[in-house]
Amino acid sequence: MKKSKTRVVLMVALAMLLQIIGPAAQSVYAEIAKGPFSMTERPIGEDGIARLDWEFALDSNNRVVEYTYIGSFTLENKVPETDLIAEDDEETVIGSYSISTDGEVTVKINRDLYEGLEDKEEETSTVPEDETEETDDTEVEDTLTEKENEELQEEKVEGEEASDGEETPSEGREPTILENEEISFIGKTSAMLASATDNLGDLFVGDEEAKVVKFTGTMEVGGASEKVKPTIMARLGVTSEGNDLGEIFEFEFFRLGGKDGTNINEGEIIEIGPDTIVTLGYKWDTQGLDAKNGDTATIQLPDVFKAMDITTPQNIIVEGTIVGTYTIIGSELRFIFNENIEIAETKNGFVNLGLEFNLEKFEENIEQEIEFNDKKNTTLKVIAKPSGDIRGIDKEGHPDKKHDAKEITWTIDIINTSDKEITNATVKDIIPDGLGSPRDFKVNELIIGLEGDKSLGSSVTVAPNMIDNEFSIGFNNIAPYKGYRIVYTTTIEDYSKDTFTNDATFSMMIKNYQQMLQWVDLQEVIL
Repeated sequence: MKKSKTRVVLMVALAMLLQIIGPAAQSVYAEIAKGPFSMTERPIGEDGIARLDWEFALDSNNRVVEYTYIGSFTLENKVPETDLIAEDDEETVIGSYSISTDGEVTVKINRDLYEGLEDKEEETSTVPEDETEETDDTEVEDTLTEKENEELQEEKVEGEEASDGEETPSEGREPTILENEEISFIGKTSAMLASATDNLGDLFVGDEEAKVVKFTGTMEVGGASEKVKPTIMARLGVTSEGNDLGEIFEFEFFRLGGKDGTNINEGEIIEIGPDTIVTLGYKWDTQGLDAKNGDTATIQLPDVFKAMDITTPQNIIVEGTIVGTYTIIGSELRFIFNENIEIAETKNGFVNLGLEFNLEKFEENIEQEIEFNDKKNTTLKVIAKPSGDIRGIDKEGHPDKKHDAKEITWTIDIINTSDKEITNATVKDIIPDGLGSPRDFKVNELIIGLEGDKSLGSSVTVAPNMIDNEFSIGFNNIAPYKGYRIVYTTTIEDYSKDTFTNDATFSMMIKNYQQMLQWVDLQEVIL
């Protein structure tokens, strides 16, 4: 009798559970029929971000290890393999994804997710018979709600009344066995699934079908633009609807600020930052090219500027007449002319572009040669003023060993820290007693970065002037924010000393200013 009552309680609870989640399970399986992994693409916004909504159903009976999706967009840079993270409280890592510049998305699912699901299915499998035999009515009742307990008490009363009747078997009525019922946890993460199956483990009776866990998320990728849809002409094999007019652009001006700003001249030193705006002006001319409706012209903007995207065509206006449209994709400026370009009065014009510097170009070298890519191959050198801390002279000494050193290698860096050229520059160094004569001189140009970082440039041939324990090296002139590195070696002759102090001086004249400047740097080496 005790065994039968226990089974009745178990089956009533299980039947109630299936009634609650059964309808939801139907909608899930309708979606799974489309595939365990699916992706939906949203339109690209003005921010240039591609957004891909994805959905993954973890089902041990319908597995997927890799998924490919071809998007209707292109990217400036490919997306390397990145974790695919679900939008849930646990931020479950589903696997990884990568995206090519052509918009091909490759998703790889973490195989361990399926193993974890199988482990949970084993934990929530059929209740052993001997455990069922020992289950007490009170223990089962504790797992039920108040309403379920009331129904349970009614079942007990009915069972006792039936046992008193002549037509009812003494063992009581047998429960209806529910077989092959599917239980799906909709919208749960793997951690939530574990919690749910732990709480319901005592209620599972008989073989259970595989559970389905649903994950969702969104991929967001910047630098996206819509793929150009082929025109009817392109489908027929015609690659262009007009002629390429070739080089019609000529450099006009380069200014700091707006179009009425200050001209930037060759070799000029300018201060730049994240908010610095410059204006680049070109003039264009189609005179003598017999330009027609549909003809095009392009120019590559200098890579020293940030790439910009103007994918929506903008009007080209000459004296109030629209003669075509232009776009900028990446760093390419493209003109497409209309029928008005065929009018004699509208053969030429100007284009002014507000641009921002790409500061990464100046990180290692503040001096940049800008190529404007016009028909005259115009170039212009600019120098960005370093924003970091730089010193006129800096000296270091390093012994060849930590113990029992035999020689010391000395390094002297000199830099023109002013925005004026310096002349008659001289470096002098006095070798302390106990060291041999300096030897193995090497001199290289120094390249200065935007933050004041230094790197080696080309080697320079010099002839040090030696007088007793002192040497000097002269430089005719040093450009603003340029410098040199001098490296030499001295042999340790007096081993009774464990410290050597060396001082070097850097003196120069500022061009057009009769003023002598001098820096001194002391360097102590302890053996």
